[in-house]
Amino acid sequence: MAYLKIGDTDFSGIVSGLKLGYQVLLSDASGRNARGDNYVDIVNRKQKLTVTVRQTTQAEMAGLLAAIQPYVVNVSYLDGETQVLKTMQAYVSTAEPEYYRIIDGKTMFKPLTLSFVEM
Repeated sequence: MAYLKIGDTDFSGIVSGLKLGYQVLLSDASGRNARGDNYVDIVNRKQKLTVTVRQTTQAEMAGLLAAIQPYVVNVSYLDGETQVLKTMQAYVSTAEPEYYRIIDGKTMFKPLTLSFVEM
Protein backbone atom coordinates (compact mmCIF):
# COMPACT_ATOMS: atom_id res chain seq x y z
CA MET A 1 0.00 0.00 0.00
CA ALA A 2 1.35 3.41 -0.97
CA TYR A 3 1.54 5.99 1.79
CA LEU A 4 3.80 8.64 0.23
CA LYS A 5 3.77 9.75 -3.39
CA ILE A 6 5.42 12.81 -4.85
CA GLY A 7 3.77 13.54 -8.16
CA ASP A 8 3.09 10.09 -9.63
CA THR A 9 6.10 8.39 -8.03
CA ASP A 10 5.68 6.17 -4.95
CA PHE A 11 8.41 6.73 -2.34
CA SER A 12 6.82 4.60 0.39
CA GLY A 13 9.69 2.10 0.24
CA ILE A 14 12.28 4.59 1.48
CA VAL A 15 10.18 6.34 4.14
CA SER A 16 11.02 5.53 7.77
CA GLY A 17 8.74 8.12 9.39
CA LEU A 18 5.81 10.33 8.45
CA LYS A 19 4.31 12.98 10.74
CA LEU A 20 1.36 15.24 9.95
CA GLY A 21 0.90 18.54 11.75
CA TYR A 22 -1.42 21.49 11.36
CA GLN A 23 -0.33 25.11 11.28
CA VAL A 24 -2.92 27.67 12.30
CA LEU A 25 -2.41 30.99 10.55
CA LEU A 26 -3.39 34.08 12.51
CA SER A 27 -4.00 37.60 11.21
CA ASP A 28 -1.94 40.59 12.32
CA ALA A 29 -4.97 41.72 14.34
CA SER A 30 -4.49 38.82 16.75
CA GLY A 31 -2.86 39.44 20.12
CA ARG A 32 -3.53 40.78 23.59
CA ASN A 33 -5.15 44.04 24.61
CA ALA A 34 -4.17 46.28 27.54
CA ARG A 35 -6.25 44.14 29.96
CA GLY A 36 -4.40 41.01 28.88
CA ASP A 37 -7.33 39.48 27.02
CA ASN A 38 -6.27 37.41 24.05
CA TYR A 39 -7.98 38.00 20.69
CA VAL A 40 -7.32 35.48 17.95
CA ASP A 41 -8.33 36.03 14.33
CA ILE A 42 -7.77 32.70 12.57
CA VAL A 43 -7.13 33.11 8.86
CA ASN A 44 -6.60 29.49 7.83
CA ARG A 45 -5.22 26.11 8.82
CA LYS A 46 -2.57 24.43 6.67
CA GLN A 47 -1.05 20.98 6.83
CA LYS A 48 2.65 20.28 7.30
CA LEU A 49 3.91 16.81 6.45
CA THR A 50 7.31 15.90 7.88
CA VAL A 51 8.89 12.89 6.18
CA THR A 52 12.01 11.02 7.27
CA VAL A 53 13.73 8.95 4.62
CA ARG A 54 15.87 5.98 5.65
CA GLN A 55 19.48 5.51 4.53
CA THR A 56 19.38 5.48 0.72
CA THR A 57 21.46 4.50 -2.27
CA GLN A 58 22.63 6.98 -4.90
CA ALA A 59 19.80 5.96 -7.25
CA GLU A 60 17.12 6.31 -4.55
CA MET A 61 18.42 9.73 -3.50
CA ALA A 62 18.64 10.90 -7.12
CA GLY A 63 15.00 9.89 -7.68
CA LEU A 64 13.85 11.73 -4.55
CA LEU A 65 15.81 14.88 -5.36
CA ALA A 66 14.43 14.91 -8.91
CA ALA A 67 10.87 14.58 -7.57
CA ILE A 68 11.21 17.56 -5.20
CA GLN A 69 13.18 19.74 -7.62
CA PRO A 70 10.17 21.90 -8.63
CA TYR A 71 9.28 24.73 -6.24
CA VAL A 72 5.78 23.32 -5.75
CA VAL A 73 4.87 19.61 -5.87
CA ASN A 74 1.78 17.47 -5.46
CA VAL A 75 2.31 15.15 -2.53
CA SER A 76 -0.03 12.32 -1.54
CA TYR A 77 0.10 10.76 1.91
CA LEU A 78 -1.92 8.24 3.87
CA ASP A 79 -4.35 10.22 6.01
CA GLY A 80 -4.46 8.83 9.54
CA GLU A 81 -8.12 9.66 10.03
CA THR A 82 -9.63 8.39 6.78
CA GLN A 83 -6.97 5.78 5.87
CA VAL A 84 -6.98 6.91 2.23
CA LEU A 85 -4.39 8.82 0.20
CA LYS A 86 -4.90 12.56 0.47
CA THR A 87 -3.21 14.89 -2.02
CA MET A 88 -2.07 18.44 -1.39
CA GLN A 89 -0.06 21.00 -3.30
CA ALA A 90 2.98 21.91 -1.22
CA TYR A 91 6.34 23.58 -1.17
CA VAL A 92 9.29 21.57 0.11
CA SER A 93 11.88 22.45 2.74
CA THR A 94 15.54 22.57 1.78
CA ALA A 95 16.96 19.12 1.10
CA GLU A 96 20.43 18.55 2.57
CA PRO A 97 21.55 15.08 1.50
CA GLU A 98 24.62 13.89 3.37
CA TYR A 99 26.96 11.16 2.17
CA TYR A 100 27.17 8.25 4.56
CA ARG A 101 29.95 6.30 2.91
CA ILE A 102 31.50 5.61 -0.44
CA ILE A 103 32.83 2.08 -0.82
CA ASP A 104 33.91 0.52 -4.09
CA GLY A 105 32.17 3.28 -6.02
CA LYS A 106 28.85 2.77 -4.21
CA THR A 107 27.48 5.86 -2.48
CA MET A 108 25.11 5.70 0.48
CA PHE A 109 23.28 8.65 2.03
CA LYS A 110 22.34 9.24 5.66
CA PRO A 111 18.66 9.52 6.61
CA LEU A 112 17.07 12.76 5.44
CA THR A 113 14.12 14.75 6.79
CA LEU A 114 11.92 16.90 4.55
CA SER A 115 8.87 19.04 5.25
CA PHE A 116 6.01 19.52 2.81
CA VAL A 117 3.91 22.58 3.66
CA GLU A 118 0.48 22.98 2.09
CA MET A 119 0.08 25.97 -0.22
